[in-house]
Amino acid sequence: MKRTRDGYPIILMHRGNRAPSSCQACREKKRRCDRTQPCSNCMQRNISCEYPGQDPESSERDASQALGMASSSQSTIAQSQAPATVSTPQ
Repeated sequence: MKRTRDGYPIILMHRGNRAPSSCQACREKKRRCDRTQPCSNCMQRNISCEYPGQDPESSERDASQALGMASSSQSTIAQSQAPATVSTPQ
């Protein structure tokens, strides 16, 4: 046990107020969760992947919004990379 200069033991503080980051199924089975939505363990077992403090409907909505944002950013990139047409006066 570590002690201070005066000889008193150093008390370690535990971080008990931190929200769990693994999904509920991985926590119950004591498996390592990759924290994706849905995680690979839940996908392999065909079970619902739910994270504590998050309702299942919002996770589906967040995933669909992320897909929508990714597709819109890809179209923006494609438009910016398209060759510009230059019209010449006749």
